[in-house]
Amino acid sequence: MDKIQFWLTDSLLLKDYVTLLNAGLGVCSIYFTIMQSFVIAGILIFLAVIADYADGLLARKTNTKNKLGKELDSLSDIVSFGVAPAILSLYLNSSLLTLICSVVFVCAGIVRLAKFNLQKVKGTYIGLPIPIAAIILSIINLVLPPIIPGSLIVLSVIMVSGVQFRKIGV
Repeated sequence: MDKIQFWLTDSLLLKDYVTLLNAGLGVCSIYFTIMQSFVIAGILIFLAVIADYADGLLARKTNTKNKLGKELDSLSDIVSFGVAPAILSLYLNSSLLTLICSVVFVCAGIVRLAKFNLQKVKGTYIGLPIPIAAIILSIINLVLPPIIPGSLIVLSVIMVSGVQFRKIGV
């Protein structure tokens, strides 16, 4: 009975479809990376950041936060801000070193998102938020491909660090 109750009371809300748009943009970024349309891939990551911001804003404005939405958000974020920029990095700086650093980046992003979901502190982020890491990495990917491996590692370390960042506009 509990499972039935969960499915009936925690179905998808409007904000959840915006979250899924975030994931879809991440998948499209991966596609355009594979098609070697790197600028479009980078733009799609940036658009995914906007969708990620919009779903949170919509949840707050409509007071429709739910556990399912929180999980969907993290899963979508790892696609758009972990895997998509890592794939872009690999296409622009194809090496074993970049592959290893990309795996570290994705894993650090997963850890960062899991920690965020457990975080009780309000008004601050502990560790660099993965959407910001993805934007920085996407810019580096398109402007300075030779420094991609080092950038992946530095961003990974900052994501899982204890450095606090103040939330803006929340």
